[in-house]
Amino acid sequence: MKIRNLFVYAAFIWIAACNPKPEETIVESESVEGIEDSNEKFAFSLETLESIKSDPMQMTRAAEISSYFLERSDDFGKLEAKNNFAGIFEASYFIKDPTKKGIRFWYCFNKSGRGGYPKFFLALEQIENFDTLQPESFSDISKKLRVPIISAYTGTPVIGKYDLESYFKIPEKPGSIVNREIEFSEVLQFAFEFKNLMIDLDSIFGHLPSKYAVAYFEYNDAYDSLMLLKPEKIKYTMAYVPIKDDKPNYLRPVLMGIDNSGKTIIDREGYSYGTFLQKSFPPPPNN
Repeated sequence: MKIRNLFVYAAFIWIAACNPKPEETIVESESVEGIEDSNEKFAFSLETLESIKSDPMQMTRAAEISSYFLERSDDFGKLEAKNNFAGIFEASYFIKDPTKKGIRFWYCFNKSGRGGYPKFFLALEQIENFDTLQPESFSDISKKLRVPIISAYTGTPVIGKYDLESYFKIPEKPGSIVNREIEFSEVLQFAFEFKNLMIDLDSIFGHLPSKYAVAYFEYNDAYDSLMLLKPEKIKYTMAYVPIKDDKPNYLRPVLMGIDNSGKTIIDREGYSYGTFLQKSFPPPPNN
């Protein structure tokens, strides 16, 4: 193993153990108005506060939590949030492997722009076991992970609000895509850089936007409901949900299916529940 990689692993372990625990400015999330976030109020609807507790989620709620990521895009700064708002994978990478228990995304911040990788992206793998006490354990990390095709937010905010419901209805380019592979050592280095950036952003947000650099979706009924839509691709958008129940991770991906015409699968015929997934760990899946 290369010395540089050993350094990355050692540094990653150190940063995971030593993340500071700043004083929280976040108030209880039971309020219908939502929560206080450092320098502005996020007025989540009561329906959204309830709907984030389970999956699948309806489009209106997914649009609300994703819009707050964009509303803080300037504060996220180096992530270039609007340009790296979404990522697209071939759906085949999400087909359940009977030897695995779920999928894990690694938050990757490519600080120097090396390797031709995006500035900010989520690297994808399927994993056999997930340690809820050590979410960033890389004892069983895949040797190679997948890199999404990055999709920017192309809408225009109206009166300071981002219309994500209209954005979700904008088709992606149809046809097959190729998701590049990435070595796990590079993923860990990018994840280390992401965690360092989150520490730097503490003074802006008044808390760590995300303590961990991972998001895990277990194979469950909600996951099956997404795959039963028979999507051609899976797309994620980033969401920001700074409520106390989601401490210490306020960032999360929202997953949705894309059909063969490039359209987001929004309606589920014959059912009232939604088609979007957002209930990953961390934060605690049973909050």
